[in-house]
Amino acid sequence: MENTALKKDRSPPEKASESRKHIFQGLESLKTNDKIQIQRKEFNIMRYSAVEVANELNNRGYNAEVREDVKDGVMFEGISIREEGSNIAPTIYTEEIFDRAEQTDATFESVVSTIEDIYKANRKPDVDVDFIKDKEYVLSHMCIGLQKDSAEELVKRPSGFDGIEKYLYIKVDMGADKGRVKLNEKILEVAGITEDDAWKSAEENLHSQTVVTPLFDMVAQMTGGLDIPTPSDDMGLFVMTNKENVYGASAVLDKKALEEISERCGADEFFVIPSSTHEVILIADRGFEDIDTLTRMVKEVNATVVAEVDRLTDTAYKIAV
Repeated sequence: MENTALKKDRSPPEKASESRKHIFQGLESLKTNDKIQIQRKEFNIMRYSAVEVANELNNRGYNAEVREDVKDGVMFEGISIREEGSNIAPTIYTEEIFDRAEQTDATFESVVSTIEDIYKANRKPDVDVDFIKDKEYVLSHMCIGLQKDSAEELVKRPSGFDGIEKYLYIKVDMGADKGRVKLNEKILEVAGITEDDAWKSAEENLHSQTVVTPLFDMVAQMTGGLDIPTPSDDMGLFVMTNKENVYGASAVLDKKALEEISERCGADEFFVIPSSTHEVILIADRGFEDIDTLTRMVKEVNATVVAEVDRLTDTAYKIAV
């Protein structure tokens, strides 16, 4: 089994707020025998090549390689590092590191050392991969995640929301941390589980993990418990996630929870705001909101607040319960 299936689930850094400097800026053209000589020192992007960084890490005794990962529907370039005898290969995403290095004119050696230090600070003990062969363990830890439509080769299906797909993953204990293993057909084959059985278990597990919180209660928690007016449930504003608040947007697929919310606030139609891959906001349709206004709000929040890897779509949805 490929060891990359068991990487620690590390969220890539947010995309830098400023675009890269023009790499041709500041070039000095020197005429020598009618040829243009380019001063290499202006090409920061060349000094910070991921391939060259990986090669230097290999010279320092690591097994490093450049990877382009599709994570939750977003492409990231990173460097995967594995030490001899380890079955864990964490990937360190390089865009933010290189951007910061360019801004400070850091040396190539210091960039390599930064990535090495990040690896040392975050490496974890090996994970026993035998759990993949434990059918009961896999079924009991089966979860559903949501992400924007992608080309990832996963066990996945349409979610019922345009532009969003649902996929299966297993929650894995990694020492003091939790990891996530997205499922593909090969893993199901090793575990001896059919795709239908996998989805059935994941849907059963979904309800036990769903957490529904009135939006204003969530705001109170985020503001440190300040004494703010809390409207009653009939306002119909709820946050849906899971117990860990991680990859919990799939709670919106929990039909039983939706029915309970409907009874709780006396509404049978709701707008769904895809806040991120971790949660959604549910708004009872009382005739005060419209889908276009909510969609503009989602698009603005995504562009200014939500990291690209955590985004679902720029669209609000409407569902009937």
